[in-house]
Amino acid sequence: MTHSVNQPAALADEWFTPGRFFALLALCLFAAFPEVVLGSHTFYYRDFGHFAYPLAHYHRDCFWRGEIPLWNPYNSCGLPHLAQWNTMCLYPGALIYLLGPMPWALGLFSLAHLMLAGAGAYQLAHHWTGNRFAASIAGLAFAFNGFTLHAVMWPNNVAALAWAPWLWLLVGRACKEGGRTILLAALVGAMQMLAGAPEVILFTWAIAVPLALGKVFSVQWEFGIHSDYEASEDEI
Repeated sequence: MTHSVNQPAALADEWFTPGRFFALLALCLFAAFPEVVLGSHTFYYRDFGHFAYPLAHYHRDCFWRGEIPLWNPYNSCGLPHLAQWNTMCLYPGALIYLLGPMPWALGLFSLAHLMLAGAGAYQLAHHWTGNRFAASIAGLAFAFNGFTLHAVMWPNNVAALAWAPWLWLLVGRACKEGGRTILLAALVGAMQMLAGAPEVILFTWAIAVPLALGKVFSVQWEFGIHSDYEASEDEI
């Protein structure tokens, strides 16, 4: 007997490898924001211009002076800086704009996290469906939907969103595989929390907890069936 194969679907699934998807996502981001990538323009809309950029600029100045940014005297007659949850003082990804030239580096920070978000959604969708073409659509949709693009005005929010699909992927795998996958899931969760976006973190874990519980119950169910099967074989 033979089984018919959908040749176009098979070719599409074969073509959209992780490397090609990553290149496609990079091209789409360049097409959407060429001036930001090339450094001739920068983001400025609403909170990005009058909130996010001043925070990043002050953080960068303190970094190069070797100071701990405990207090920002330039915003609203003075504000706590290190103690504020959205300043990303302890987020490792902030090194992008701490070491790079401003304002280009802050725009690059946001675009890099859009890349991370799309790549994570691609990996998550491929893990769930096993179809690379579907995973590519999911990755592009997650990186370019209105909610994610709107979050660009808050760099800490777009950073937290970028880690969300990676956390969903690794939490599910950690519940099944254990070992080093648990450490990877914990590392990704820590990275998201250091980005300092409580609403996004709550949203992420509201999805991650049911996913984890479902995976645990499915593993226990499979283990129970396997144990019953072995017991029945022993009785025979």
